[in-house]
Amino acid sequence: WGKLRLYADPDLMEQEIERLAPLGSPIEQAKLVMETGNFECTYKQNNLFIRDRSSVIAPLGERGESVMYKEDMLYCNHAGFAWLLRPVRWQVMIAHEESKVKIIAVSAHAQFL
Repeated sequence: WGKLRLYADPDLMEQEIERLAPLGSPIEQAKLVMETGNFECTYKQNNLFIRDRSSVIAPLGERGESVMYKEDMLYCNHAGFAWLLRPVRWQVMIAHEESKVKIIAVSAHAQFL
């Protein structure tokens, strides 16, 4: 299915994860995709996650609304570099039901070294 590409824009990152672990695919496939992309992942039950768009790293600095989820999830995070060597911390929620991917949500924040 290919290699996970890192995008500073969380909307693009959600699309990239869904490309490799589509909605309805096994949650174990999503875990493998994320861990192969150097994310650290843990399963959490009935956990809160905020899909934050208040400080989005977008090409034009666009900001959107944040959304809160309370789901059984695979939570993954990674700090690294996106395009143009921008330091970014990604937080990813992959909600699942009956071991199938149901929702993918990403928050990404600039890291200052």
